[in-house]
Amino acid sequence: MLLAIGLMSGTSGDGIDLSLIRSDGVLRLELIADHHVPYADEFKTRLKKLLQFGRDDVFQFYHFDRDLTILH
Repeated sequence: MLLAIGLMSGTSGDGIDLSLIRSDGVLRLELIADHHVPYADEFKTRLKKLLQFGRDDVFQFYHFDRDLTILH
């Protein structure tokens, strides 16, 4: 049996969802726990602004990606 943690930031942009599962890697999958961590208002504001910049603003994407990684 193995334990795995999954993290994701969905398209709603409201926070990070995480799950802890146990699996045999083939057939058995058991959800042990799940949790939602909401983004701070400041972070949500940055995300909305970033979506308006477009993909050409690499500098903005780089810093946001770094901060999102740190939150995870």
